Parts: sequence; C-alpha cells; structure tokens
Amino acid sequence: MNHKIIVLIAPPLGGKNTFARLLCKKYDERLLPISRIDFGFYLRKRLSESKSAQINSGNLLPNQIIFNAVDKLLKNTKVGTVILDGYPRSLEQAYYLNRYTIHAIQLDISLTEMEQRAENRITCVTCGNTTVKANINQICECGSMQWIIRPDDKLEIARKRYLAYQSYLPNILNFYKSQDKLVNMSHDNCNWEVLGL
Repeated sequence: MNHKIIVLIAPPLGGKNTFARLLCKKYDERLLPISRIDFGFYLRKRLSESKSAQINSGNLLPNQIIFNAVDKLLKNTKVGTVILDGYPRSLEQAYYLNRYTIHAIQLDISLTEMEQRAENRITCVTCGNTTVKANINQICECGSMQWIIRPDDKLEIARKRYLAYQSYLPNILNFYKSQDKLVNMSHDNCNWEVLGL
C-alpha cells in the first residue's frame, strides 16, 4: 500500500501523543480513515529486555532495528494515512521513510516545559496514552486503569533525551524543509488545511 505518513517531530514529552489523538479525532470527524502508531510504545512492547532497557535509559537503537520495525508496521497497516509518533530520530531514519508521501509536523517546547511535564506524566500500560498524575484513577480511553511512570520520563533521563533530540533536530528539520514538507503547529494552532482537512 502507498501510505501517506504524518511524522510528528517533537522533543521528549513534547505533546506528540496528545497531538496524534487530536489529529485522529479530526480525521474521524471527516470520516477519513487514519491509523496512529506510537513507535516508542511499539518498540518497548516487542523488543528484548536489553533493547527496552536501552530505550528506557534514553539511548537510541541502531537504525537497522528501527528500519525493520518500520517495514513490519507499515506492511501490516491497511489504512492509507498513518501517523508515526516518535519517528524519525535521525537523518538516516528520515531518508529511509522518504519513499512514502510525507507530512512533517514540528511541535516544540522548552527544556523547562519538558521538565515540568516529566514530573507530572503517567503512561497507560496497555496502549501507551499519556496523561497527568492527577488522572491516575481515571480510565484510559482504551479501557485500562493501569498507569505507570516510564523509566525514561524520570527527570535525569528526560533531560538526556531532550539534549540528544536537540543535537539531531537541525538535520531532520533541514531535510524536510528542503522538500517543503515541514509545518509548525501546536495544540492551539492547528493548520489542518496543510493536511487537506
């Protein structure tokens, strides 16, 4: 299938999960099919314990592991439009995905905002959705009530992830800008027309 892929480019705890759900809702309102893939959640669920530990410590996995996972995911996705939440994390990964029609959306937050979110975020064990600690007794939209604090959301590791993100961000942004595929958005400023909505 010739997928159209929407990649969300944002730092750790940058709101990708929330924005992806907002985007899915917008597609649903227009009766347009869309599939959302939380790439980090997918990897944590399916990789070996040692590889999951590598992610949880804030380190990136080798590209070949990532490429194999992307190929498998897209092969098994029957819907044409796909949101990839948490990919790409390197220029090589952006190149690898470029055989598809791409929209790249940049969401940005400061280090201070990220630190505040890291201290207040919980994640659904079942589906990977995130919310704030005040909602720990609430039911996730997937039906689960099991919430955790992810190891890589701990402040020290979250800072490490943020700094790593800032190091590879310029190359990814320039790559998508050069192809006129990049748009800046926020939860309060969504230019849906760019995506044909």
